[in-house]
Amino acid sequence: MERIAEYDSQLASIFQTAVVSVFSTQDSAAPGSMTVRAALGSIWIYPRANWKVEDLVEAYVHELTHTLVMLDEHRFWHYPHYDRLEREENLVHSAIRSEKRSLFASAHSIFVANELLQVRERHHGHKMEFQLHPQSRDIRENALRALESILSLANIDLLASPRLRSLLEKSGQQLSAIQSARL
Repeated sequence: MERIAEYDSQLASIFQTAVVSVFSTQDSAAPGSMTVRAALGSIWIYPRANWKVEDLVEAYVHELTHTLVMLDEHRFWHYPHYDRLEREENLVHSAIRSEKRSLFASAHSIFVANELLQVRERHHGHKMEFQLHPQSRDIRENALRALESILSLANIDLLASPRLRSLLEKSGQQLSAIQSARL
């Protein structure tokens, strides 16, 4: 949190408002991080011993992004037909895992990818050897592919609210603005 506050005091303030509990242990069999809809405001971080401070920053930003998007979903109802998201014909490419997932999971992956790349762009750079997330070039390419996959759904207007589509398009613009030569 100290590094996040050094990077961006407003981001640190938002984090402290939205996240009330951070659970962390190195005893997990699978390193990573997690947020659950049923416990908004709580995040779990399972670091490896070789993670750098920047990897922890990214874990915090990753989970803060999920938390804020979920709050926005509750407020603005992003998915008018949530019950249809898991149907095979509605599965789309995911930015972080690079596999077919639900619109919900893929949209989240685009938002996370965008926020991670914004942190790298503004603060710790793209050239580090990251442990938690892929290299910047791969994240950007996968996020733009995931966005294209979502926006090309034949029934996107049925599955995604105008607000969700607008947020996704804005993320796409931000991702596109990152110069691939710097990645």
